[in-house]
Amino acid sequence: MGSEILGITFYDALKKFGPVKTHQIDTSLSSVSKVVKKIEMLFEKGKFQEDQVDWLSLISKNQDLKRFFPY
Repeated sequence: MGSEILGITFYDALKKFGPVKTHQIDTSLSSVSKVVKKIEMLFEKGKFQEDQVDWLSLISKNQDLKRFFPY
């Protein structure tokens, strides 16, 4: 969970597979059908509106850092 919050998972995927094969979809507030539609658009048309997920800013804003990174 910590590496996802810090963006390490996405960074590693970009580094290994490149930006053409790496996409970010925020599924946290989306229905299954909405996520499936985004994935279908990606495979059918080769593009879609990519989501920007910045978990670190969100948990910092909500003062939840200690919840995910005990110190």
